[in-house]
Amino acid sequence: MTDTDFATGTRSEPLGDPKAGVSSDLDALAAYVNSLTTIPANPYALSAANMTDDAKAGELLFIANDCTSCHTGTLLTDSDQNILHDIGTIDAASGQRLGTTLNGFDTPTLLGIFKTAPYLHDGAALTVAEAIGAHDSVNLNATELNQLAAYLEQASFVDTDGDGILDTEDAFPNDP
Repeated sequence: MTDTDFATGTRSEPLGDPKAGVSSDLDALAAYVNSLTTIPANPYALSAANMTDDAKAGELLFIANDCTSCHTGTLLTDSDQNILHDIGTIDAASGQRLGTTLNGFDTPTLLGIFKTAPYLHDGAALTVAEAIGAHDSVNLNATELNQLAAYLEQASFVDTDGDGILDTEDAFPNDP
């Protein structure tokens, strides 16, 4: 899309005039992103009964540390609330938001986290544990950090029973 096309109307604003039909490359990218409707099978997920002891402890840490305050709902994100968060990773190299100070980022989903490395806005975390450790509000020792990471990697996070709550029953839907 040319700068002139981007500056037309309110197109330059995130929720401004539609960009569809203006650039074939942008339309192709949008079509690709919209095609990503399924989460691949989780190679770490065994079953709720076979979840490692570390992952079981990590599930309790996920709840105890109120991770669901940001990673919430069926998509494990508060994106629909248009809330931005600074978990302590914004620095001079992070850039700006709409030409002004960058004050936070959208909460990423935890769905398929086993397949989305590297993590954080700048790709600085190569592992799930590193991404958790980057949160300045999380105070876990190394063992707890690894336990929480094990839980996030092993759980599938799909609301298979339709109760609106992502729980162990949903994390391992293939269990009898």
